[in-house]
Amino acid sequence: MSHPRVSCLLAVALLVPSLAFALPPELPRADDPAVQVFLSNDLERALPMLQKSAQRSPKDADAHAWLASCQRRLGKYDEAERSARRALTLDPRNAFAEDVLGDTYNPVYSSWEHANADSSWTHLVRSAECDSTAPDAWPALWIQAMERGDIVLEKRSLRSMVSTGMLTPGLLAYSRWVLRSLPERAVIVCNGDMDTYPLVALQEIEGLRADVAVLNVGMLNLSWYRRLMRERHALSMAGEDSELPAVPGALALKREHPSWSINWSWERGWMPSVKSASVDPWSS
Repeated sequence: MSHPRVSCLLAVALLVPSLAFALPPELPRADDPAVQVFLSNDLERALPMLQKSAQRSPKDADAHAWLASCQRRLGKYDEAERSARRALTLDPRNAFAEDVLGDTYNPVYSSWEHANADSSWTHLVRSAECDSTAPDAWPALWIQAMERGDIVLEKRSLRSMVSTGMLTPGLLAYSRWVLRSLPERAVIVCNGDMDTYPLVALQEIEGLRADVAVLNVGMLNLSWYRRLMRERHALSMAGEDSELPAVPGALALKREHPSWSINWSWERGWMPSVKSASVDPWSS
């Protein structure tokens, strides 16, 4: 049976913040005012508070891990590494500290001179090994598993985002509705991580709307990701093959555009042509 084609549905998914993420109840030091300020994303105010918390609890690995996370997000990478390693000295199986090191070394997220994709991978894998029930490492592992062609870990990462409670029932219900409302063989372009994860997780776990191509607009800056999406979803996409290295293959995990900013050069040509139906995004 042949399926009618839709030229494309281009959507930028923006979820209601209250649906997007709910922290697990067992979050370490969740009652610490410094942690609560950090979670409100007031990083500059949280930093001195977290420093004081670590000073008051010098043998608490989680206190040092929270400090490391704040330092990393503020671009204080050397300090973040020291704090995270302090946490691991106190607790060698502290999954949170390993995750912070994974993100600190990640060349996509970090401009640190010591950033290294292999080191990032090592710490993220250790984080999952230390505590597979913690949600911290699974999103980054999902991305790196895709690049490395590790389909088993890619699928496990998506399932773990659900089983750990990172993707909440409300978020999954909303995303289930989004997928079911799309036309056949649609392409949905998501604006953020928490817009993307539940859609692809539902496709993996429930087999829901496997015909839909889910693209993350920020990751489209990465040539390996563009090539993977072209091949996986049989999409016609701007860019010569010579510009897109084959996947899986040698690591290309690096920050291709400063500060994770989006290079819209190819989108400007591709998206308008799709909207006007002058290009069929599906090449087969």
